[in-house]
Amino acid sequence: MSGAPRTHADSTGPLPYELYIRLDALSASWPNDADSWPGSVVACCGFQAAELSLRLIDDALSDARPAAFPQQRVARFVEHLVEGLALTCRLLQHCGPLEPAATITAGHAPSPGFAVLSRLDSAHVEKITRQFALAGAGLPFRIGIEEQLAGARRHHRLPALGAAGTTPGVPAMDYAAVVAPATAFALREPVPCGPEDHLFSTAHQITECWLRIAHHYLDEATAHAARKRWEAGTAALRYACDTLALAMKAGQLLDLMVLADYHPLRVRLRDGSGAQSKAMRQLRPAVRAAARPLWETLEAGGLGMLDILEQPAAHLELYGYLNVLKAAGKRIQEFLFEHYLLALGVLGTHSLGSAGYEIRKLAERAAQPIFPEINTLHHDYVMITNFRHGEAAGSIVRRNELAHGWNPYQPIDHPESCPRDIIEARIADYFRFIEQRNGDAWVELFDPVRGHVEDVPGTRPFLGQAHLRIFINGMFNAFSDLRATYSSPRIDGNSASVDWRFDAVSYNGQAVVFDGREDFHFADDGRIVRAVADWSPARVAQQWRDRQEAPRRPVPVPRPRLAAVPDRSSGSASVA
Repeated sequence: MSGAPRTHADSTGPLPYELYIRLDALSASWPNDADSWPGSVVACCGFQAAELSLRLIDDALSDARPAAFPQQRVARFVEHLVEGLALTCRLLQHCGPLEPAATITAGHAPSPGFAVLSRLDSAHVEKITRQFALAGAGLPFRIGIEEQLAGARRHHRLPALGAAGTTPGVPAMDYAAVVAPATAFALREPVPCGPEDHLFSTAHQITECWLRIAHHYLDEATAHAARKRWEAGTAALRYACDTLALAMKAGQLLDLMVLADYHPLRVRLRDGSGAQSKAMRQLRPAVRAAARPLWETLEAGGLGMLDILEQPAAHLELYGYLNVLKAAGKRIQEFLFEHYLLALGVLGTHSLGSAGYEIRKLAERAAQPIFPEINTLHHDYVMITNFRHGEAAGSIVRRNELAHGWNPYQPIDHPESCPRDIIEARIADYFRFIEQRNGDAWVELFDPVRGHVEDVPGTRPFLGQAHLRIFINGMFNAFSDLRATYSSPRIDGNSASVDWRFDAVSYNGQAVVFDGREDFHFADDGRIVRAVADWSPARVAQQWRDRQEAPRRPVPVPRPRLAAVPDRSSGSASVA
């Protein structure tokens, strides 16, 4: 992203949103990423966000509408201001010393925004100025407004803070030249188009300032990662995440609007809203660009993302970068979801936003992962570890239950009089319903109170219909296709045993095979009281792991008939 004014030579014209919030004029005051001082973008946009927040505070102090709850607005704006000052100064600590061009040479240009402190009560002035002093104490230069803030404290008869930034000889940033505070402070309609006009436009301006910084760090991360400077790239992504959190909170300031005053403005602003923000829509491609050097490095090294997750210490820098990529994707989803919640609270579920989306569609867009490949990896990793540790599933909970004398899993003795043909039919249904993915019918095969599945002897059983649904849905969520074969049942009274095999395909197109033995105990009415699978989940985990890096295309699996396989006394692998 560039701070230069955008031209419209290749477009049909400026967007209504950009015209409304005067984005061209605001972005024209921003420096380029190629500016000689690395902190120029952070200082300019971070302190412009502060100036704009102070402008909102000034508005609230003059707001005579009781329904606007102006004091609550002031408190909320002060909170955002303080958090923004802390972040801006923290980011500037990593930007190095001032360049001569950013250093003040003579004179003193006070901030129009911080002049508003004279109108605030002393408690808010104390909070703002003390936070500023704490945040700026770690900087190797002064911001350039320390004297103005010290004057505000004197005005409110607050004691001097004695900040290190006032030490003689410490260079001072040319606040007026770097931040252009007067420009930012003046970018609004002189006569507002309704009582909520200034809040609506200014909150979006603040958001754009934070998004500018976020894009700056996403670009930095991409550049560092392309040069294999993973630690620096990880730090830049973290800074982008922190800034996106402030951008999201800036948008949340619109929760304060009085709807009776906002809706007339909304109608007049038809076709213009924050949904048109290019900076917001470019977040996804920007963070995906930052991921590309990692994918290329993994491919060149013959590594997969699963290798990174399973052996983080052996690939620590790559692991750190992958983690913060995931965090950045999450932040972007949070940003979109907060936009959905805001729109929901204003427009209702069935309304259309200015971009033409039904409001509920905004939530669907927010739920889409920024990195589908990482999302797929997480699914693989969950499945692999479920199988790898399947023989211990629920063991901690079961141990605690047994220690407290609670063991509801033992079948109750009853006459052994279930007809053989019913047992054979129920076993056939057991595997047929799995193949058909008919979970409800499968659950109905069990006794509604005592029925349970023990997936590997010694694991915590799935007892009752609710937990049985969890078990069978877990199978269906793991595999897109399941084909079963099983042996002729060995029946003794109300007990039966079969050997079985599943040919399965995961949702990522990976074929796995698992087999084992199932021991059943039936009630007289043919309901299953207990089913115990004897198999080795770890072998399935190894199959999945071995094929994890294979192309994820659907693998056709022949559909065998439910037919007999040789009897076995023990199994070797199965499904969790």
